[in-house]
Amino acid sequence: MTSRARALALAVLLAVGVAGCGEDGPPEVAATVAGTELSSERVERLTTQWVKSENSQALAGGRGGPVDRKQAVKLVLGFAIRSLYLEQLAAQMKIEDTPSALDALAPAEVPAAEFESAGWSRADLEQALRDARLSKAIGEKLFPKVAVSEVELRQKYDRNAGFFQQTWRSQIRVAHFDTEETARTLRERPVVGDAFDAAARELGAREVGSLGVVSPATPLPAPVLEAISGLQAGQMSDPIPGGGGFLVMVADSREDGTAITFEEARPELVKVVEDEQRQRLFFDWFKKQLGGAKVEIADYYGKWDAASQLVT
Repeated sequence: MTSRARALALAVLLAVGVAGCGEDGPPEVAATVAGTELSSERVERLTTQWVKSENSQALAGGRGGPVDRKQAVKLVLGFAIRSLYLEQLAAQMKIEDTPSALDALAPAEVPAAEFESAGWSRADLEQALRDARLSKAIGEKLFPKVAVSEVELRQKYDRNAGFFQQTWRSQIRVAHFDTEETARTLRERPVVGDAFDAAARELGAREVGSLGVVSPATPLPAPVLEAISGLQAGQMSDPIPGGGGFLVMVADSREDGTAITFEEARPELVKVVEDEQRQRLFFDWFKKQLGGAKVEIADYYGKWDAASQLVT
């Protein structure tokens, strides 16, 4: 949570719920969630965007007919209510959003045309990614330890065999600049590690951070991945257009080798499977919390069904 495919998948998920209806126009407040008002402005904006998008026809079954706005608004309200309540829970638990460099890069790399075809904006994607990070952080606080079996690990390894055939892995840092000239100035400095971060900030980088371990299977924009693939340890890339500016990457380390065995992959597999199970536990917990929250819907949009947690 980047990668264009994941970003657009989230776009479809968000886009399914959009709109408002009625003859007198929408009220200022669409709903109140645990005492916090939810404006109808975003609902109406998403309605207009989505109804005009390619996704609206695809989700309507390709029939070519108009999207049912009355049903659409109920779906989007359900999404917006869950998003707002998630923010409230995170604040109560004193959990703050901490996006990584990759999180910041992902929305910027999706072309505007693809946002339009999905029926939403870059800000909507950023909000969806923020929600994903908050749900993960809450899950980690509530369920710090989860059980993982050897069978589950082996199944995850076998299902992702292609990933473990990768030929290289690099620890990558990235700096994001507004101009190519400044990015080239950093390119001329042979620095890695913390020195790279310090030099980039000194030159006024918009963002500096780590992309973590990158491999051929990492979901990054093709130009970025191609540039990284040619970097040896200690080498820095030429400036690459991206995110409305220019990116410079440096390889702190690089490993070239053959396929990764199950035992070699095991530590990372444990983290992945734990995260998946933790998220399932979180969603069950979140559903119970929201089921007990006070949610009021404006008559214009419908009624809140606490049992199904849908707007009806």
